[in-house]
Amino acid sequence: MRRIERVEHTKPDTVIRRSHTREKRPSWTPRARRLKLDLALRYRVNSTSTWYEGTIENLSQTGILFKGPQQLPVNALIEMVFEMPEEISGQKNRSVLCQGRVIRSNDVMPGKKADQDPENGLLAASIVDYKFIR
Repeated sequence: MRRIERVEHTKPDTVIRRSHTREKRPSWTPRARRLKLDLALRYRVNSTSTWYEGTIENLSQTGILFKGPQQLPVNALIEMVFEMPEEISGQKNRSVLCQGRVIRSNDVMPGKKADQDPENGLLAASIVDYKFIR
């Protein structure tokens, strides 16, 4: 059997579309609430003996921004000791030992020169673990 005419293909009336089964994730997630502070802290690289004195700029449940004389490389594991604010811990006058990781390090704060203020280097660290000190 031989075809002598062209065959027209018809499209079906209903089109089945497959939807994605994945949930849509929000493109924006809010950051943890930050507390602006002016508290003293001590910090050091894990397992070293030298502690450095610094000042906390702001603090949240997940991280800390502080300034101090010793700049550390990004991803350095550090220990920090300071008095946890009552707004976060729910307790007064409680010192805390935090384990953290440096996530940002700036040699100089914007608008300042290093020779004017030697203690103006900023460090941002995520808080990995913590325990209260008695």
